[in-house]
Amino acid sequence: MDVLAEALRVSGARGALGVVLKAGGSWGLWLDPSPAAALHVVARGTMWLHVPGGEPLEGRAGDAVLLAPGTAHGIAGGTRTTLGPCDREATVRALTDGTALHLGSAPAQTEVLVLRYERDPEVSTPVLSSLGRPMHVTSRENTQLRMTVELLTAELAHPQTGTTAAVLTYGGILQHLTVPATDGTRASVVLGLPTAEAYAAARGPYLGALVGRYANRLAHGRFPLDGADHTVPANDRGHALHGGPDGFDRRVWRATPVPDPDAAAVRLTLLSPDGDMGFPGTLDVAVTYRLAADHTLTLDYEARTDRPTVVNLTHHAYFDLTAGRHGLAGHTLRVPGAHYLPVDAGAIPVGPPAPVEATPFDLREPTPLGPRLAPEAVAAEPQLAAAGGYDHTWLLDTGPGPDGLRPAAALTALDGSRAMEVWTTEPAVQVYTGNQLDASLTGSDGRPLTRHRAVCLETQHLPDSPNHPEYPTTVLRPGQEFRSRTAYRFPHLGAG
Repeated sequence: MDVLAEALRVSGARGALGVVLKAGGSWGLWLDPSPAAALHVVARGTMWLHVPGGEPLEGRAGDAVLLAPGTAHGIAGGTRTTLGPCDREATVRALTDGTALHLGSAPAQTEVLVLRYERDPEVSTPVLSSLGRPMHVTSRENTQLRMTVELLTAELAHPQTGTTAAVLTYGGILQHLTVPATDGTRASVVLGLPTAEAYAAARGPYLGALVGRYANRLAHGRFPLDGADHTVPANDRGHALHGGPDGFDRRVWRATPVPDPDAAAVRLTLLSPDGDMGFPGTLDVAVTYRLAADHTLTLDYEARTDRPTVVNLTHHAYFDLTAGRHGLAGHTLRVPGAHYLPVDAGAIPVGPPAPVEATPFDLREPTPLGPRLAPEAVAAEPQLAAAGGYDHTWLLDTGPGPDGLRPAAALTALDGSRAMEVWTTEPAVQVYTGNQLDASLTGSDGRPLTRHRAVCLETQHLPDSPNHPEYPTTVLRPGQEFRSRTAYRFPHLGAG
């Protein structure tokens, strides 16, 4: 019970229902005394239960525990037993897997999962959040529970739009973004993996993840700030990519539903401590995913610091509007930028921005990607040959509109099924055509993730900016607030 109390205390979340604990091959379920919701538990191995004010129950794998309105009843091993009062009816959901931690105050290999609920606007009752597969985390101290790891899926859907999004707390990952085609067919337009465990095992592609503390590259993993030099561990050809080997894409964010009458929204928060991956200052980060009735998906980024630091946040979704049917050969891309950043063999910017005129980087008009990414075309252009395709930054020409957003990119399926526009407050966009995808991963759709299957349109500041005083600054100081917004609109559905 001490483990339970500590887990609930550390979770610190409103709506916590209880803790599922596995130790010594058995599962235990404790429920918090707060108003309960209906709960369906599918346990592995032996399941035993304890509810405040009730006697322990023992059941078999697959037994159900149901807290019904009025009086809470347990159904375990075929026996119905009254456990205690319950004053709320709620939707039944299935619990599949837990979260593994090593706890000094409990037997080794104990698995702990903090349950949460949130309001479902359609049924006006609390429902359990979906859960990911186990993550294995070692406590920093073996004398007490230091953390709880929550693997939740926030399902965003606006009634009757047909557009949905699934966001994982692991990495802040956009697992799927289901968008109707012009013929009404619904399919995800982003590459994804089936489980949180699969994402944790996939080092490198940053599939659908939130990226930070510094997106893109820092040359040799070093940067100066206010007369002091800082070092970030290198993880890409001797340079630091996307915040180093343990960036924000590897962290578990905390999710909070956002009340919004016009959208389905979830706010993810993360506290990055001083010295995290070598970056100075404690950084308090929040990213809100918002799916509106017009099918627009908006990401709002916020960050504050207690010491001067550098910040460059972005999102690493891989877009394929044909949903696996044609890859990038089935798309056109437009990027409204007259200049791009040439890079060296390590993808570090060299020299000033170069004009795109009369080069393969001129995407100012909708351009079919198939011919640009053909092997002979890539081999003929040294910048493309070094990367295996596009992995470059375009400086955006158009100033912000009344809403503060400027156009960053327009991606269109050649078959006319879907179209997407990217709008942002950021000054640049990194276009990456999935050059390193090598079919070693299988996506949620069962298809291998192959080279040039999809494109990333990463709105951001310029790479390696802290080492280039001539670039727009990425320094954030105490008292300042980092804010950024990127919107993904689907004009074939009337969005925008």
